[in-house]
Amino acid sequence: MDFNDTLGHDCCHFTNINVVHRGRLVSSNRRMHDKKNTTATMIGNDSHFVGEIKGSAPVIVLGKVEGSCELDQVLTIESAGSWLGTIQAVDVIVNGRVEGDVQASGKLEIGAKGEIKGNVSAGFLAIASGAVIQGDIKMTGNKEPVHFEEKRKKA
Repeated sequence: MDFNDTLGHDCCHFTNINVVHRGRLVSSNRRMHDKKNTTATMIGNDSHFVGEIKGSAPVIVLGKVEGSCELDQVLTIESAGSWLGTIQAVDVIVNGRVEGDVQASGKLEIGAKGEIKGNVSAGFLAIASGAVIQGDIKMTGNKEPVHFEEKRKKA
């Protein structure tokens, strides 16, 4: 039984979708944060989760997690969120703090306030100015890491 079965959620997977927002076609080249298309599991601001998370739906961390994960989707650690343990996911977005190794088979995006203390492995890596990685970086894809300036306005 995986994490989503425990919660009673079925996951939907969509491919080749054209998204129209305010009458405009949204490019498939959007950042990962903009591509989430299934119902996410949230760990709230005042929550502290201890254990293992497995599943095929996105997970958003606003609180604190101690443990490991194996996700077939996107893991997002928001600026108030923290993770202590190992992370294995298709795509990972870090805007908060991580202490442990991060393995993203797809993309790893580290925001301007993101901090990782541990080894990183990713097919593609995007690092914002101000982000911190204390550990080894292993690129599994054929592209060089991309540096960017964070342009999103915080709500």
